Amino acid sequence: MFHESLSMLLRCKLWIQWRRVKDLVALVPEDGKIVEVGAGDGILLIAIRAKRPDLTLVAIDIAFAPQVKSRLRDSGVDVVEGAIDEATTLEQHFMGSIDLIIMNQAIEHLWKPVVVLQSLYHALKVGGIILISTPDFDGYDRKIWKQYWGGWYAPRHLNLFTRDEIITTMTSLNFQILRIRSLVAPVIWCHSIGGFLSHIFKSKILVRPFLRSSPALLIIFSLIDVFAILLKQRTSNVEYLVKK
Repeated sequence: MFHESLSMLLRCKLWIQWRRVKDLVALVPEDGKIVEVGAGDGILLIAIRAKRPDLTLVAIDIAFAPQVKSRLRDSGVDVVEGAIDEATTLEQHFMGSIDLIIMNQAIEHLWKPVVVLQSLYHALKVGGIILISTPDFDGYDRKIWKQYWGGWYAPRHLNLFTRDEIITTMTSLNFQILRIRSLVAPVIWCHSIGGFLSHIFKSKILVRPFLRSSPALLIIFSLIDVFAILLKQRTSNVEYLVKK
């Protein structure tokens, strides 16, 4: 019933996210704990619940829409609301208890990302892992679109990172980096072109499909990024897998 209630766009989003995490979820021991920081609509955790009813699942975000909060709780997902930039809150709540932390497009929205990462380090079990995806300042299309690059997404994106910056930060916090890989970034492509067209033509009709990230455009730009990845290019979306 849950999947049937989702739009086609959300179903595609869920399918992509589930493919990224399913192997990691399979490694979480019985009765383990998974926390999603910046859980948003919560669909990923609800999908995980359907596969792993034994797990403790926690959704964290600054606030959830009432219907999202209700849907999460009905699925047996714990809900934590509030700013996570206060390190003590996370450490006291989860100290040494988490097996897997997921941060999908969340770290760039934080005022104090290093403080949060340090707090999450203490919240993880020894051997626990964090899966982070975030805009990649080294992406090839940023060099194309420059000031129109959709990854800027001001004022909501407070911090953007190069790969070297993330590697240096993670190493300084004693994380072990297991994997770094580029992911497709169709939404950033849409916002890049939408911003460019808006500046040049100032036409809402022309820009609307890009700024609303129409499904057809998302497919086209995903294919462009898949081709770029095959050519060993860095896209504007990067995934880091790190271990305590």
